[in-house]
Amino acid sequence: MFLGAALQLTNMYGDVYLSEFGKVPEYHDSFVVKYSTIILSISQVSETLFILAIPFFLKKFGIKKVMLISMLAWVVRFGLFS
Repeated sequence: MFLGAALQLTNMYGDVYLSEFGKVPEYHDSFVVKYSTIILSISQVSETLFILAIPFFLKKFGIKKVMLISMLAWVVRFGLFS
């Protein structure tokens, strides 16, 4: 439940968070600041595709491995986002 809440926060406020870096002179002209909405759209599309692939992964790897992979993916996602 907490992971779902964190996902909704990143989807709602992720664009604002990334665009705020435009106020920092070092990041003003960065790709992420200029195209933050595109970055978040790509994130949401890839998330949708992986949700649709869950049945395939469950059949191939089983629930325990799928849960482990998904937890590691969350760590990577938030690490890249930070």
